[in-house]
Amino acid sequence: MANEILHDFFPLLRVYKNGRIERLMGQETVPPSLDPATGVQSKDVDIAPEINLSARIYLPPNADRSKKLPLLVYYHGGAFIIESAFSSQYQKHLNHLVAQANDAAGAFGESGRERGVGGRGMGQREREGDHLDMNPSIRL
Repeated sequence: MANEILHDFFPLLRVYKNGRIERLMGQETVPPSLDPATGVQSKDVDIAPEINLSARIYLPPNADRSKKLPLLVYYHGGAFIIESAFSSQYQKHLNHLVAQANDAAGAFGESGRERGVGGRGMGQREREGDHLDMNPSIRL
């Protein structure tokens, strides 16, 4: 039963009868970093570990840390099955966006640890925003 496939959604994922989910693509992530091309600094923050929610925070180059910046909030799509807010394509996109806009950004997504299947509803996204407002530890 452990290897018996219940649903095969090739090339995305397979669901096994024992409940195990095998993701077949889009699982690679990149660490937060200082992007040499844009000067944007990123940092990962656990927002709500009990629901496996994390964010990658981006700060533009030459940002005055004593002043507040506008914040762009980015929610990763992909139904939380393909890619994540921590994948290379989104890291590159948000680095360029933050550098051009000179705004900070927060990219929300599941942390990659035991990622669930299915997207989050609007109520969950509102809760993600509440965590950002209420969590003073979200700083670069």
